[in-house]
Amino acid sequence: MKTIINSSNKQRSHWIDLIKLDRTQVLDFIEGKQKVKEGTYLIRTQSNQAGSPTFFHYINPVMAEKIQLLPVDDAVEVMDILVCGGEKSDAFSQILTFSEAAELWGLADSTLRVARLEGRFREGEIKKSGGTWLVTRQAMERMYGQKNN
Repeated sequence: MKTIINSSNKQRSHWIDLIKLDRTQVLDFIEGKQKVKEGTYLIRTQSNQAGSPTFFHYINPVMAEKIQLLPVDDAVEVMDILVCGGEKSDAFSQILTFSEAAELWGLADSTLRVARLEGRFREGEIKKSGGTWLVTRQAMERMYGQKNN
């Protein structure tokens, strides 16, 4: 089990981490024990740091990749919201797929692919998740101007 985002270094009443399994395991979910495949992303939670039970929650791999582009505090907020079944966090909306970004800025889909190939994005502004490229809203605003959508 590899911890991708670790929230335990903050003063919190509970902790919530993003993990990725490095082997198939049987884990405790709210609904009971389940066998989970290697490579699966999960959110691991504990209601306090004094030995309460640890539970796991499934997360979509694309969402997990988007969360990894956020600062730790924003990532923790988004994971809390996902676990509680709430709506998307404002922080989560700061990460877009290339298709989402192109549509918002009125660009051709190929514009962002060409910009990536030309090296116009800075480190940490884009990331590939499976076959999907992700980009930060900040990078889009830097390159193509402010958007209020």
